[in-house]
Amino acid sequence: MLVGLIVDFFAPVPGLVVEVDGGYHVLRRGADARRDLRLRGAGYRVVRVEAELVHRDLHGVVQRIREAL
Repeated sequence: MLVGLIVDFFAPVPGLVVEVDGGYHVLRRGADARRDLRLRGAGYRVVRVEAELVHRDLHGVVQRIREAL
């Protein structure tokens, strides 16, 4: 069990975490990478998408999530 982590979207049954990264994440790439390793180590797939992409190409983002599933 992972305690103390907050993610943007979580689907427990397929084991998928979706993180939508805004500009703030540029400053925390190392911390995000460590978090992703921790999540993957617990058996979850992690999909990261840029917030700008969600606004510009939502269809493409949904497609990435479908592919991850």
